[in-house]
Order: sequence, then structure tokens, then C-alpha cells
Amino acid sequence: MNWNDIDWNEMDRLYYPKRKVDNTMSRYFGFNIGSIRSQKMNIKVEYESLTECLFYYFLELDPKTVRYYVQPVNVPISVISNQELKVYNHVPDVLVYRTGHPPMLFQVKAKDLQEGDKNYASFLRHNLACEEYARLERWSYSIIYPRSTDSIVISNIKNIIRYKKMRKHFSELIPQLVYKLPFFEHCTIDRLVSSFESICERKYIIPHVYHLIAEAQIWVNLFEPLHLHSEIRLGNSYVMLEESMLEGGSI
Repeated sequence: MNWNDIDWNEMDRLYYPKRKVDNTMSRYFGFNIGSIRSQKMNIKVEYESLTECLFYYFLELDPKTVRYYVQPVNVPISVISNQELKVYNHVPDVLVYRTGHPPMLFQVKAKDLQEGDKNYASFLRHNLACEEYARLERWSYSIIYPRSTDSIVISNIKNIIRYKKMRKHFSELIPQLVYKLPFFEHCTIDRLVSSFESICERKYIIPHVYHLIAEAQIWVNLFEPLHLHSEIRLGNSYVMLEESMLEGGSI
């Protein structure tokens, strides 16, 4: 599935956010809610936890992610309380369109709830309803725990996302960086940057390299701290995270 022929205007109409961003702890921790600017979709994407924000960073960096919708659908929930049937809507976190995959509906959680936890019963009820909703829509469904991934990966993602935006002056040096990199054996960021010092200051070259990492054109090991001595080559860094993301265990 490449989604080239899909009418995104129609998808935008169908999958607009179904409720306002909220956080029950926002009165104490206001920084838990906010928004990012999606470079993929050129819109503001709101989040109601830092865990969601981290996952949206990944979607922005993931080259297979074409489009994603936060709080996209109302999933009806039925529950019997005090011998009375009650029906309400639950809104899952995000619907993701990725090249080569069916649409994927995600619940984004900070941790895996266990039996006996305060919200376990509602978590289980919502999970089963979302799974059935996704099945009827012929979507995939997964619960994902972004913060369960390696802390080094999280740090790298937070660093790299800052370089996702294309700057005007990037257009001149980027083709030269991509051309030159394969000629180096065991090349590091520092070595590639140093090879351009005769034409440009280092402080202007380094952001170009980080932008190419963000754009999945330069590979770096995301499970090691990213620094000037990190080894790089042409390629996509994010394939290392794809399997665990699709399985839902972590990013």
C-alpha cells in the first residue's frame, strides 16, 4: 500500500480530532500537554502527554509514515453499571498511514497496566473495543509504549527531530554531502564535516548532516549516543526501530 491515490482531503474530514486535548493532571503539570508542528503534514499536532509527543516525533522521522491523525475516531463502549447499560465513546490516540502497511490504529501508553491496577478494567474494555473497531475497518491495531524503549534512543530522537525542518541554505551543501560520504571508509560525522571546512565553517555544516539523519538519508546507530565521532553511512536509521514499533512493545 503506497497511498498515492488516496484523497487526503476526505481523510482529513473523516479523522479530525474527536475531542479537545486534555490532561487530568494539567492543573499540576501543564507541560504535559502541548503541540508540535508536523513537517510531514504542515499542520499543528496536539498531544496530551510527553509519551504521545515522543511517539509523534518518531512518526515525523519515520520515512514510511505518510500521514497520521490524532484522536481520529469515536469507538463506542458498552458497560453495565448498577444493573444499567451505559454507552459512551472512547477516543484512541492516533491512526497512522504507512507505506506498505494497512492503516494502523494505536493506543499510546506510558506503561503496561496490570490486573489489579486502578484503571485496568477500563483499559481492557477500551482495548477490546478498539481492536474490534479496527478489525471491522480492516486496520491493524496496537498498544504502544514509547518510553519502554532504550533511553539512548529516546535522547537521540529528541535531538534529531530538531533538524527535521528544511532550511533555505540546506539546498546547496546537502547534495555534496550525499555525494561525498560513500567515498569515506568508516566515516564519522566529524570526518565528513572536516572535509568541507575549506568552503564553509563547521557550525554551518553540522546541522546539514543532522538534517540528513532526520530525513533518513544518512544512517547512524540510534542505540548509541549521537556525537561528532558517531560512524555514519548512506541509509535509513529508523529501520532499526520499525519491528518493535509494529509489534507494539515499544517504539
